[in-house]
Amino acid sequence: MREADAEADIHSVESLWSLSVSAAYGITDDLTIGVRLPFIMRNNIKEPEHDHVGSGAEIESLGDVEGIGDTTFYSQYRFFKNGGTNASVLLGIKTPTGKTNRGSPHGILDAEFQPGTGSWDGILGLAFTQELAAFSIDASTVYTVASEGTQDTDLGDIFSYNFALSYRLFGQQGLSYEAPKYAFDAILEYNGEWRDKEEVGSIKDNNSGGNIGYISPGLRFSAGKNVSIAASFGIPVVQSTNGDQVEPDYRVISSINFSF
Repeated sequence: MREADAEADIHSVESLWSLSVSAAYGITDDLTIGVRLPFIMRNNIKEPEHDHVGSGAEIESLGDVEGIGDTTFYSQYRFFKNGGTNASVLLGIKTPTGKTNRGSPHGILDAEFQPGTGSWDGILGLAFTQELAAFSIDASTVYTVASEGTQDTDLGDIFSYNFALSYRLFGQQGLSYEAPKYAFDAILEYNGEWRDKEEVGSIKDNNSGGNIGYISPGLRFSAGKNVSIAASFGIPVVQSTNGDQVEPDYRVISSINFSF
């Protein structure tokens, strides 16, 4: 067990909700461009009272915060296709469209709690899919290069890596290009994320960043090529964070996709 740092200024939230609206357009069969706009909600933000840090600090609530987050523009190009094997590259940029001036009764909230970051961030990723009759194997990695944003804060680069095995419970199987009328898939994923330490000015926060990994069972329902509904429940199995941090209990991800 890690020993607590009496001088650590530890912040926490009870829950984080991120609701996103995305739109994508296929320029060709292999090239897609898209945009994603999130709405962020953080509930029951807490921090130690600054007058008591290091001396049995009392915890005070800073309330809730919500607002429009940063807009991401991206393109995805499939550079390899052979039967059931596909590989793609992802390029994107996150733009500082989100709110960065949300406050509490004690003043403006720290950058890490704002809906937006105030920074321009570059995104590079790779994705791989292998279809094997009723099974499908998917893997992806995405690296986000963060820059300095609001309050002279760099929230840290992010490297995410995901592996998924899906099994078609019913519906058409194999490599046919015809979409099934209805299909139902069971999915088991490992979702990992490494984040660099935050940096304010030239000072790094040693109680930030680290690596968290989730085992995430889920289900996906598809209706032809036009509708897809999915949900997963993530259980943290790796929580290797730096310094003293409040670690997550679980996460839920759901999505509804329409195509025209």
